[in-house]
Amino acid sequence: MLQLFRTNQILASVFGFLFVFIWHSSVYINVPPWEPSRSGILMNEISRLTGHSGIWARTIVWVQLAVQVALGNQIVNKYRLAEASTVFPGLFIILLSCYSPYFLFLSTFHFVNTLLILILYILLGTYNQPKSADDIFNAGLVAGISFLFFPPTIYLILFIFISLSILRTYNIKERIIVICGFIVPPFFAGIYYYWQNSFDLFYKLQFTDIFNTPNLFVTPVEYINLLLYFVFICLISFLIFSYNKIAYRKIIQSRKRINIMYWILGITFITLFLLPKQGKDVYLLLSLPLGLLTSLGFISMKPKLAEIFHFVLILGLLVSHYVGLFL
Repeated sequence: MLQLFRTNQILASVFGFLFVFIWHSSVYINVPPWEPSRSGILMNEISRLTGHSGIWARTIVWVQLAVQVALGNQIVNKYRLAEASTVFPGLFIILLSCYSPYFLFLSTFHFVNTLLILILYILLGTYNQPKSADDIFNAGLVAGISFLFFPPTIYLILFIFISLSILRTYNIKERIIVICGFIVPPFFAGIYYYWQNSFDLFYKLQFTDIFNTPNLFVTPVEYINLLLYFVFICLISFLIFSYNKIAYRKIIQSRKRINIMYWILGITFITLFLLPKQGKDVYLLLSLPLGLLTSLGFISMKPKLAEIFHFVLILGLLVSHYVGLFL
């Protein structure tokens, strides 16, 4: 099956995106118990309007995944992170973003992932560009919007700083530009809610509720989560041991960009253990960086071996979605 996607043709992208509808169809057969994670003020407003599982909510999820797929394929192909043009990145973003039935509902983490890949796309374009103040400001601005969806994503400032250190010579002014961009969205949101006499709600959702005592187990331990833990840990271990092969014979620009993807995966993984108890969809935070890097790992594999492991991943997804019918 993977052989069909070892190309960058538009038809392959469209065919790959059909898997979104295939995997999401399971929610109409087996509806798992689900509660949304605690989130920021923007997600609070959106969920109040659309809910989490209606047709509008599902449409928003599909649009979010379409944006992530398009940008993921563009990043890998534009910056030559793989040996050949391919739609593998979008395919694996879809696969891992649908891996748990808890990922199928509209979640704040869908928005966070879309904003994260937008930040990544903006930052990768600043390599060797002397005049990038507008792009750097925009990266901070997008991170500030992400903060309004999920306040702990303040860690994106650290990610942006690390990315700039890898891609560019150190410049304190660029760090200040990032912080200025980050402050703009919450500042104007705070003013708006102050005018609406709802500043207490804004302050509660953005600065109080979500920053509680960290919980080592961020979601309840159950069979679906145990399967997800196992698959994601195996993929992370695979990527650690495959680093040399993924970055092998890449030009310096490509290797730096691949290193940035490893950094965001590592930062996100550590952040999961610093969060207070969240809903069952919190691992969506890992699906985007893990999907991008896993696609590079599979591209570097021998085709037959890649087919076998992809088939195993598909089996795990099917078990995750439908085992609830028998338990």
